Amino acid sequence: MSLASEFGAGALFGSALAAAGIYSPALIKAQMQLADFTMLKTFISASASGALAIHLADRIGFAPIKPRTPQNLGFFVYDGNIIGGALLGAGMALTGACPGTSLVQLAAGLRSGLFVVLGGMAGGIVHVAVLPLLQKKRNPPSCSLNTDAASIQNQPGASDKLPQEPTLQSTFKLSTNTLLLSWEILCVLFVQLANVFTGVGGQGPGLVGPVTGGCLIGAAQAGTVWLTRHTVGVSSAYGNLAQSIFHFLGLKEEGPLLTPSVLFAAGILSSSAVVTRLASETALQAIRAGSADVAASTALLGGFVMVFGARLAGGCTSGHGISGLVTFSWASFISVAAMFGSGILTALITRL
Repeated sequence: MSLASEFGAGALFGSALAAAGIYSPALIKAQMQLADFTMLKTFISASASGALAIHLADRIGFAPIKPRTPQNLGFFVYDGNIIGGALLGAGMALTGACPGTSLVQLAAGLRSGLFVVLGGMAGGIVHVAVLPLLQKKRNPPSCSLNTDAASIQNQPGASDKLPQEPTLQSTFKLSTNTLLLSWEILCVLFVQLANVFTGVGGQGPGLVGPVTGGCLIGAAQAGTVWLTRHTVGVSSAYGNLAQSIFHFLGLKEEGPLLTPSVLFAAGILSSSAVVTRLASETALQAIRAGSADVAASTALLGGFVMVFGARLAGGCTSGHGISGLVTFSWASFISVAAMFGSGILTALITRL
């Protein structure tokens, strides 16, 4: 697929994030404090609606599903997913952002968004720098973070490091259709339960409500699959930018500057810069107030931790959450559980 398709897919995703208002720092921090479930309702709605497009594309052979694979650092099974997911969640709780929404915050002119993105770029640079050390720690040493599970399992010594069955289908011997139907039902039930216990709530800071916003994100997922034959994911753009910086400094061999993930991120920035201006002045003031509550130093540190963790885990809120969960990958379920667990704990500690 062309780089223009990547930019277009990013523009769809950025527009959906902006319309949903999910880029509000206060909204994300409130979710980690368990004070407001708007973010999670949007997240679940996006996952449920996007799942249909992902599995349809796989069923007709247009875009085969590629479940996220375990990230092995050489200490224990899924160590990269657990440690990376925990760092990602901590960064989200500190900044009120994730690798994708931080780009929307930057495009919207939020002060904290700029520092989160700068910290994220630093996290990407450090990850690229320490990647050779991480690869040496693994067994076998030649295993890379992007190596697929099948090739890893065929290498000597890998059987004691990675699970033989990286998806729920293979673990529980269930059909994909059964899991997909169960997932859709669970998502609907969760949203309804959230409404019962926390209230349906108003529209929030977005142009639409959380469920509608989530469905817009799911539609952007469908558009991304159609345009690029892959699912949404943002954190790899930070790694690609880091690679370009290393090349510019003469520390790495030559590589392309405009990678697919960088064009996807550019699309997010461009479209969200327009859509965020469509929100009401009241909503924009609330979002800016939430951004002002995040100190520059906290945003820098949180952005660094967040992106470094996402690269360790092999995906972020969009890559593992919106996309990975619906492929029923254990790596994604573990990463998302670590992300929310750490985010909630970090929010609790910072409020003491």
